[in-house]
Order: sequence, then C-alpha cells, then structure tokens
Amino acid sequence: MIPIKILTPAEMGKCDQYTINSGIPSVVLMERAAHSVVHAILDEFEGVPEKTLILCGIGNNAGDGICMARELTDLSSQCTLLMTMGVGKLSPDATRQFNLLSKKNCTITTDMGAIEGSLDQYDLIVDAIFGTGLDRPIPKEIDDFLEHVNHFDAFKCAVDVPTGINAVNGSLFAENPFYADLTVTFAFPKTGMFFYPARKTIGKLKCSYIGIPNDTPEAIGWQEKYLMNALTAKMILPTAEPDVHKGSMGRLAVIGGSSDYKGAPLLSLTGALKSGAGMVKGILPIYHSQSFFTVQPEIIINQIPSSIDFHGLESLELILEKTQDADAFVIGPGLGRHYSTTCLVNEFLSKTDKPVVIDADGLYALSTPEALQGLATRKGETVLTPHMGEFSRLTGKSIAEIKANRFEILRTFAKKHRCTVVLKDATTLISTTQGQLIINTTGNEGLATGGSGDVLAGIIGAYLAKGMKPHRAAQLGVYLHGLAADIYKKEHESSTFTPSTICEMLDEAMMTLR
Repeated sequence: MIPIKILTPAEMGKCDQYTINSGIPSVVLMERAAHSVVHAILDEFEGVPEKTLILCGIGNNAGDGICMARELTDLSSQCTLLMTMGVGKLSPDATRQFNLLSKKNCTITTDMGAIEGSLDQYDLIVDAIFGTGLDRPIPKEIDDFLEHVNHFDAFKCAVDVPTGINAVNGSLFAENPFYADLTVTFAFPKTGMFFYPARKTIGKLKCSYIGIPNDTPEAIGWQEKYLMNALTAKMILPTAEPDVHKGSMGRLAVIGGSSDYKGAPLLSLTGALKSGAGMVKGILPIYHSQSFFTVQPEIIINQIPSSIDFHGLESLELILEKTQDADAFVIGPGLGRHYSTTCLVNEFLSKTDKPVVIDADGLYALSTPEALQGLATRKGETVLTPHMGEFSRLTGKSIAEIKANRFEILRTFAKKHRCTVVLKDATTLISTTQGQLIINTTGNEGLATGGSGDVLAGIIGAYLAKGMKPHRAAQLGVYLHGLAADIYKKEHESSTFTPSTICEMLDEAMMTLR
C-alpha cells in the first residue's frame, strides 16, 4: 500500500515547477486539473448541473475555474463566470483559458452586486478565486460577497482549496471563507486542509491526479508528511496467531494514580486490556480514603506500601521490582505533581530500557531542561502524548506559536529528544524520532473530556508491549481511539461520549479494519 503524502503549498509549487521543467507544459497541468474537478462534480450530481456559477480571481486557480467554465458549457450547463478581480491582470495561463472561453456561450461578468441578487438560481457554485498561495487577508468586498454565497443551498465546490484559508497551517485569511461541500485538490493534499478552523471549510475531500508523478515530492526535498487512514490502519493492525499465550501478547505496566486522580490509571489499564494486551498491571499508591472504583478482575493491581496517596522517589526500587516482567510501560496518568513524584518519573526513565508511554503528569515531570536532556539520552524507546498545553510547557512556546508552525516545532522537538510525539488536538499530529509526520483525522468533539487521553495512553502502551515500533503503535492507537468516537457518534449524541465508552467501542473499531 502506498501512503498518502501531504505537502505544504510551497512544496506543491516546487512539484509543479519540477514537472513543468521535466517537459509537461503548465497549461496541460491546468487542463487536467480543471477536467478532474468537472468529473468530480459530475459524479456528485450524477449528471450535469443545470445552472453553474464559477467565481474566479486572477491567478492560476482562476485559470482552472475558467477552463471548467468552458468544459461545463460544452456539457450544456448554463454557466456564469464571475471575475471578482476583473480581467486586466490575469496570469498568462489564465489569459489563455479566458481567450478560449470567449468563443463559448458562457456569461461573463465582473459585477458581484448583480450576481449577489441572483445566487438562489444556481445549482452549483464553484470557488476558483484564490489557490494555495494565499498568504494575506482577502479583499473585503470578496469576503462580504462570500458571506452571501455561504447562505445559499447550492452545491459548493472548491478548486484545490477553499478561498480564505491558510493552506499551510489551517488558520483563516477571511471572516467568511468559502464553505465547500466538496474540495478537489490536485496531486497531493495540502497541510492546512486538515487543521481547524480551515478543516470546517473543506467538506468532502478528493485528491485528483493531474500528471505529477508520486515520487516528485522526494525529488524536490519534501519533508515527509503522511495521512493516517483506514488502509494504513488495516496494514499495521496486528493479528494474533492461534498458538499465542498471554506472555506473547505483551505485558504492560501502568504507573499512576494519586488520591486526587484514582480513576486515571484505571482508564489506561482498561484501554490496554481492550486493545489486546496479554497482561495489564496497575502500579498504584495506597490511598488513605477508600477507593470507590470497581476494577475489572482481569486487571492486576499492585499497591506500593511506600506510596501513601501518591508515588514518590522512595518507591522507585519496589516499583522496578514489581514490574520486572513488563514489556512496556505507561507512566503518568493521575500521578499528581509532587516534587518527589517528578523525581520518581525521571529516575524511573533512566533505570529502564523498556518502551515507555509518558502521559499527563508524567509530562509535567519532564518540564525542565535537565529532564528533557535525560529523555534524549535514555536507552529505551519513548512515546510522549501531550495536548497543546502540555506541549507548550515542554517547548516553552505559546499555543498560538505552535499552531502557526506546528510541523517544524514538533519535528525539531522529536528529533532532538529522540522520541515519538503524539501532539493531541482536534487533528492529532504524530512525529517519529526521525522527523516524519503523520496526520490523523479520526475523532470528534466527544473526545474533549477528561480521561480520554488516559485511554489513548493505554491503547498505545498495549501495542508497544506487543512489540510494535513506537511510531506504528502511536499511529494505530490514535486512529482507533478516534474511530471509536466516530462510530459512537453515528448513532448517539457526541456529548454523551465518555472515556469508558472508548474502551467499549474499541472492538467495533477494530472490526471495521478486518
């Protein structure tokens, strides 16, 4: 299976130029691009839309739209072309397309006001105003016009990317970006499409081949970014042989819990158990107050006598003794932030060469230069699972700064500290130790509740315990975690989703991949 590569607009521009330099004229790429969008529209309509409005700017994205107007007119759609920025400054290829269109029976206008009053007559509205190169706020008159466009029920299709989005990082260059029902992007998906708020404007995403070879990104020095999807998940989801035993299915130990957060490690343990770990063991403190949780009988619980209400450094040797048989660890869920606890985390990491998932308060323990240096030099493989706030603390950068430049910041951090990092957000981004990035789009707002991350840490830990490479365990864990939420949402209100529900839905999520 060939993974789906994702490019920044700058990388895509280099791919375009590389292909043109190799002998394929730019106008050929434009014709193929337009043709691919027309075909996607015909598939959606199961025929030809009766009345079409195409919105164009002045660049090559407009050239795609003008070419589409010619093709749709040939197919007998009553087509109107609105040149939102006039026709005096069209790019050379767009000018060529405009001259060809002038011989067709297509209405051409520059009057946005007149079109605004007749928007209700169109079956299809196509956005070809600005492409991936947009790097500034759009003109106010276009922004205001798009506000009206978005209110009408016509099927809306964006060419390459919707107008008004930052195709690099997913931020917006408009108060009223074009909200598409369908976006047809060319050659490779663009990074900004997958991150909010821009992701809300994309609708259904289709990627069309226009003549740029799949190995072109490597030729132009692309920094590796891939989409995590069902095909990849199917490929890496492990299948148990009939002669396995509990030892060969992986032993996971979860070190966590404190008097304030007794449930967190139990969620991790349940997530691991439901992910097929052969044995799961919780290493918990002894609580002064009686616990009100019922622990599944399959989960082994070891309470550490020297840990009263929270784990401290004095418990290190006993914890190491109790977990000698573990194949992998999760450390952090519910640990708390006592100074002695942070010392325990860092000492534990230096004492074991087994794979470790570090989550929640375990990440807090890493929030010093010395701790991060220890992370970079540890012998075992490490997976970190921070949300944006935790990653901000680890890097010393603001959340806004991270969101604006998340690819480079995450890649640099993972490579420097020799760890796989799962940056949790509405769209989760994973970096390998070598700096390859994986974008995951499963999941929904139902996961925005305390405890969801604890379950994810357990799922990833289970796959680590089975012997899966850290980046694969992270990919699969994040995908299944989100897929469980998506399956639930199909038949339930997302606000009723709980972390325990994730565990219950994991079986169905896995079955969709078999």
